[in-house]
Amino acid sequence: MTDTAAYTLAVPPLFAALAPARDVLIAGAGGGFDVYAGLPLALALWQAGRRVHLASLSFSELELLDRQVWVDEHVAAIRPDTLSPDWYFPEAHLARWLAGRDLPSTVYAFPPLGVQPLREAYRHLVDRLDVDAIVLVDGGTDILLRGDESGLGTPVEDITSLAAVAGLDVPVRLVSSLGFGIDAHDGVNHVEVLENLAALDREGGYLGALSIPGSSREAVLYREAVAQAQAATPHRPSIVQGQIAAATGGACGDVRFSRRTGHGDLFVNPLMAIYFSVDLPRLAARCLYLDRIENTIGRRQVVTRIEAFRDELRATRIPRAYPH
Repeated sequence: MTDTAAYTLAVPPLFAALAPARDVLIAGAGGGFDVYAGLPLALALWQAGRRVHLASLSFSELELLDRQVWVDEHVAAIRPDTLSPDWYFPEAHLARWLAGRDLPSTVYAFPPLGVQPLREAYRHLVDRLDVDAIVLVDGGTDILLRGDESGLGTPVEDITSLAAVAGLDVPVRLVSSLGFGIDAHDGVNHVEVLENLAALDREGGYLGALSIPGSSREAVLYREAVAQAQAATPHRPSIVQGQIAAATGGACGDVRFSRRTGHGDLFVNPLMAIYFSVDLPRLAARCLYLDRIENTIGRRQVVTRIEAFRDELRATRIPRAYPH
């Protein structure tokens, strides 16, 4: 676990925690475009001369890829020239954008799995890339929920990723959430998110909040990458990354960038452009149902066990409106 007692105001704890690491794996926890939420962090680390690798829990039909793309049973190495008949392929869009910017352009992809095979896939990458730090990134905040909240959002992929990495022997393991407020659409009460962060802070597991400056190189390039991905998937652009990108550009309110949202559905605001980071083992220790999904093999097992846990809860926390 990270030693939060050593942190100071002068150095963001997220970067202080990563300072000893040589090779950092930044992985999208929740599937799809979540890996894009790690791009500003990756850009900052690359700029500082660090070795950074990107990975994604993929919603694409990876089984359609040619065999040579697979570097392990459940790990595909997506490169700029990787082709697929599946039109929804965020990892390939990101790989091509990275190549166009002369940045490391392989994005590793995992199919939707249960905890045990996903952990093995991560273990393969850790060994293959000599990784000594993993940062799971979530577009939204549902990875920060422990299970007794009024609503869990869409936890399946996030918590599977959390459980998988919690069982790895890697010196630095962090979770960073970008897009505060976005999961309200999926029933998440963000007062409960703040309560969870406060509890983690009391336990030494909160690494603070870090805003992405809108005029920074990281924000400019992130918006460019998101715009390219939106153009490549016009029928299903990422609502999450679209809101975060708009927030990094100073937008506020019901910003329309896709027909997938209706009028009045969105509230883009500066809080969406802030990384909220925590120590992964401490976050995992607070999850009330992580033990139930530990021995899962397939995604459907994770779904049914989370549903069973929720059905057995005697009561959930009472949702509250933010008072200010």
